[in-house]
Amino acid sequence: MTDQVDRPAVDVFPEFACQLYSYLLSPERRDDLHALVDVGAGTLDVAYFNVFMKDGEALLPIFASEVDRLGAHYLIAALSGAESRLVWTDSESSLSDAEVGRKLDCPPNDVCNRRSLYLSSVAEVFNVATIAAKATYPTSPAFQRSENVRLFLCGGGSRIPSLQKRFERIAREAMSVLGVRFQVSELVRPHDIVGQLQSGFDRLSVAYGLSQNAANIGSVMRSATLDPVLPRERVDERHRDDDR
Repeated sequence: MTDQVDRPAVDVFPEFACQLYSYLLSPERRDDLHALVDVGAGTLDVAYFNVFMKDGEALLPIFASEVDRLGAHYLIAALSGAESRLVWTDSESSLSDAEVGRKLDCPPNDVCNRRSLYLSSVAEVFNVATIAAKATYPTSPAFQRSENVRLFLCGGGSRIPSLQKRFERIAREAMSVLGVRFQVSELVRPHDIVGQLQSGFDRLSVAYGLSQNAANIGSVMRSATLDPVLPRERVDERHRDDDR
């Protein structure tokens, strides 16, 4: 019956925009550069994007993005080693080097070396995205005046201790290595979510965004379609919640 209605029967929305819906409508929202790292079962997704409002619509220009097969299952593969034929569960991605060593009957140092190679690959993908963002948007206050970039860490793999520690290290060293200051945080939990979320709000964030009015979901602007970002004068503005 698509010929009888004035809108498509099926709408397609960017997962990324739905994932950020709760943040874009929260009092915590800030304009300018942000980063998001989503560690899933199969992939590591990194995106640098801007946040700004135009005529009441949230626009999300993406300045850089990287996707690589470095999700939680690839960490398990790295820890288990090429010769292992053991069966692993997802929860075992959080085992320590000593615990993996006992499971494999091998020295913990061997496991540590394999984990280090994996974590170095994760850091390399993140660094590549950061360098690309700096090249695409060099006038960002984050790069010009070292203002904080809010880095959202999400996905099931983001709760793996070794990955959490690696991104804490990235944040500590980012100013000296990349010339950027990061504020690492989880996605903002909306006030109208009821009950306890044992696995974290980020596991529901896309579904939450899709449950909202479609007109309020932010519009993603691909880097290939962006006009050059020119320097702009800083304008001091009152925060929209100052008088609340």
